[in-house]
Amino acid sequence: MRSAERGAAVALVTLLAAAGCTGPAAEGLPAGAYVAVLNASAAPSRTWANTFCSGALVAPDLVVTAAHCLRDGPLPDVLVGEHDLCADPVAGERRAVVRRLLGEGPAAELALLRLGQPVAADVAEVASLPDIGTTTVAVGWGRVDTDQRRPCQAKTMPLRVVDGHECTPVLAAADDADRAPGRWVCMTPTGTQNTCIGDSGSGAYTLKGGRLRLQGITLGGLGCGPDEPGLYASPDAVAVLLQQAGQPGAS
Repeated sequence: MRSAERGAAVALVTLLAAAGCTGPAAEGLPAGAYVAVLNASAAPSRTWANTFCSGALVAPDLVVTAAHCLRDGPLPDVLVGEHDLCADPVAGERRAVVRRLLGEGPAAELALLRLGQPVAADVAEVASLPDIGTTTVAVGWGRVDTDQRRPCQAKTMPLRVVDGHECTPVLAAADDADRAPGRWVCMTPTGTQNTCIGDSGSGAYTLKGGRLRLQGITLGGLGCGPDEPGLYASPDAVAVLLQQAGQPGAS
């Protein structure tokens, strides 16, 4: 990653921390960073209660998420651009999902959702494989920790890419997935917030010129503590998924 891009990512984390936004609510990110995956039958007033995963908007009508969110059950809806899922009324752009593609091979841990209509929010550009030390920000509505309920407002969770060996315990616990090198990224929190239950599928981003760059998709970990590493599908895996869907580009 070029130094200018890494500097922009660090500046983003610093700005959010200074505003007190490293935990619960964080406004100020592009609207496309807020992508909630929810039950299609949910009334607008029940958006928060029916959100079960997050995603990353990679084209106006395409959302990438974790495959384990969607292997079974009916097609969901996606809400883009609202950070407060308990707002009355809930803003943002809600769209029905008309097709679900589960990835194969290197992309087996990912799913691609095609929306019935495009959204106006800015999309995330799929980055190249991030260097160790790259600072990112993940966005999701998962639990604050394993004993607390999910927040209404999106968490922004500063993360740092670390050596893959730090995720060895996570890899050992997930023996049913394709863990080929380059298809996943190991990240640890740099603050008090970590991705947790309900954050699956959420994007981990940097900013470049005000645009989101997707550096990973949240897959899971062994815990939600501030010292726990987590596993993220790499940008390379996202690119493979898009190719499998006949989408060579993401923006």
